[in-house]
Amino acid sequence: MGEEIFIRLLGAVAAESRQQGAVETIELGPPRQRALLALLATQAPRPVPMDQLVAGLWGDAPRNAEQSVYTYIAGLRRAFEPGRGRREPSRLLTGSQAGYTLCVDTAQVDALLFAECLDEARRLLHDGDDREAAARLDQALELWQGTALSGLHGPFADTERARLDALKLAALEQRAEILLRLDRHLEAIEELRHLTHQHPLHERTRELLMKALYELGRQAEALVVYEEGRVVLAEELGTSPSESLRKCHEMVLRADSADTVAAPHQLPRPPA
Repeated sequence: MGEEIFIRLLGAVAAESRQQGAVETIELGPPRQRALLALLATQAPRPVPMDQLVAGLWGDAPRNAEQSVYTYIAGLRRAFEPGRGRREPSRLLTGSQAGYTLCVDTAQVDALLFAECLDEARRLLHDGDDREAAARLDQALELWQGTALSGLHGPFADTERARLDALKLAALEQRAEILLRLDRHLEAIEELRHLTHQHPLHERTRELLMKALYELGRQAEALVVYEEGRVVLAEELGTSPSESLRKCHEMVLRADSADTVAAPHQLPRPPA
């Protein structure tokens, strides 16, 4: 049944059974059971030791943590393989001395597919193929259905959510840079305004928005974007704009060449 399963982490954690064109949602049980599935899915198809599962789910674990993991494993096996006999080994969620393994591949977990698309976009950018790189980034971003691991908490869920969110933001910024090089400024501006609203303290997004506005001759709007950023940085962090953002501001003031903006920001590599 493993090849028929698709697991979603880029939103609410969910799983689907896909068979003969039909899609059926699988009931995954309580939040910690879903968090366990998410932890196993991000490592698939590598085994995850018990101590890593316990630390990821609880951090400061209760005395019965390992017994709870056994219960969650049993619950996931029932959910994914309801027709499995009591003595029949699970083909999807196996156990060994090395730990528990979720037997799926990259194409069956949206977060793994997302990372794969980012790697491919990075390669295409290195080769100078902006259009195909943008297409791969679009493919990656279409996998998102909300906040990653929505509704789950714990050391693993919180850390993984932050990691995935950072990758998503970097992908959106990289896509915006590509759109500017392809002279699709209006599309880039719309996306960058949304990102700046969501991440007001993220200076790279603000800098890209200023550059996009400047290149369309909308110098006054670009200066407003800078001033808004200067104020929010001072109020929230007690800091001044970075050197890169200040140089962009000076460029707009001088009506200098847009080529003086800092070099494109690179996508971070997902940790192994």
